[in-house]
Amino acid sequence: MWRLRYRRRNGDGVDQWGGENDVGSPQPDAADRGPAIPMCDKETFGQLGLLLDFVKDSFYKDRLPDELARHTQNRCTFRMLWLLFKPGETVYMESGGQLSAYVVQYMQVNKTLLSSTSRKFTHPYIVHLWNLDFNGTYVGRRSKTVNIAHFDGERQVTSLKIFPCHFIDRQDNGKTRRHLEDLGRKWYELLQGKQVFYLGEFLGPSKRQYQGRIYVDWASYFAQHEYTAPVICEVEDMGDGLAKCLCEECRGWKPHPLPGFRWAAYDLVDPRVDTDLGLPGSSEGARHRYLLCSRVLYGLVLKSRTWGGCYHVESTFLNDSLTVAEELNVAYCREPKVNKRAIDSLVMPEARKEMIRALVQKYTDSRSDEHNRSWGADFIENKGEGQIFLLHGSPGVGKTFTAECIAEYTGRALLSLTVGDIGTDEVVMEKQLTKWFRLAEQWGAVMLIDEADVYL
Repeated sequence: MWRLRYRRRNGDGVDQWGGENDVGSPQPDAADRGPAIPMCDKETFGQLGLLLDFVKDSFYKDRLPDELARHTQNRCTFRMLWLLFKPGETVYMESGGQLSAYVVQYMQVNKTLLSSTSRKFTHPYIVHLWNLDFNGTYVGRRSKTVNIAHFDGERQVTSLKIFPCHFIDRQDNGKTRRHLEDLGRKWYELLQGKQVFYLGEFLGPSKRQYQGRIYVDWASYFAQHEYTAPVICEVEDMGDGLAKCLCEECRGWKPHPLPGFRWAAYDLVDPRVDTDLGLPGSSEGARHRYLLCSRVLYGLVLKSRTWGGCYHVESTFLNDSLTVAEELNVAYCREPKVNKRAIDSLVMPEARKEMIRALVQKYTDSRSDEHNRSWGADFIENKGEGQIFLLHGSPGVGKTFTAECIAEYTGRALLSLTVGDIGTDEVVMEKQLTKWFRLAEQWGAVMLIDEADVYL
């Protein structure tokens, strides 16, 4: 990337250095430009525009029209590829056969690529991008770097690893864009935690297929897997070496944005407060923030009680096996189909089933308040307020099925634990029980401890 740093003299005759302007991207004509940066006065801005126009006419006068004509036919060349990636441009990136949206921060270009005499291109373009991700507390901008290797001749723009969105949006009348916006909305709605039915492959290296229920819970996943949370608010596009601001808006996460900063609303979004990512009246589009959302989710596979379909890989370096948690793809998450009538097929006297329904409904009814709480014999408050069932009987009488029916009837997640999940050592048992009870409380789940007679 070429950068231009200018010097001007103020009214006191003192030289002052101005900020850096990128010249590695196409610029509008000087007559069409107006002052956009508060620190740059109109005269300086106009002089910079004239200089950039001179660079354009001197170095690219013969190449620009030809390359822009190729763009109208969805074609490009490697030498002039930088024309496609203007800072602030929204682009699509292909990964695993699926598209995601990013914003270009800047493109890093080796000077040999811009030389009028050079014929050998060995350096790739390095494109610095960002999208929106979640760190368990806030949604914010997350950086990513992509290399575009050299290619000969011409290529279709849409065959590149990354390309501007409008090349696809014009072809399908925005169908791809609307699909990604819908996925972003689903992703944002799931950040607070929810039970989903997953049908598809995981995003990990194994690409394993899975079909079953998963409870999406970012905060619990990051709490149990240190140093895995995405790093957000580290996009340095407001200047170099700026200190983090401690005001209520920035919260010590980032420098304070300048007046009129284009991406000020894209950092430190709290899903607990902001239920909608829409930006009515935004020049980028009302649903632009949804478009940029990640498609990665983290959750507990309820059947195996592992996070995101964990699998084991052998490590020759550590001479041991490592447990790797695969990521979930929001595109494969859907509402679970709850069978509230499953309890009707439970083989037991109807009066007993009615008793179970009444107890469960009384405990889970959201309309219950302080005035109609059930009476308790314990005068000490804030303990023993859960609903505990002791299911006993010989194998095959329906103990596990009863717990499954209760979970279906209430529409809640079922945490079905075994001795292997809890252990038999006292210290391990206390630690594991604390972990599982905490999750069950957070999710409002039905927790089943199967074969509990081992602990008697």
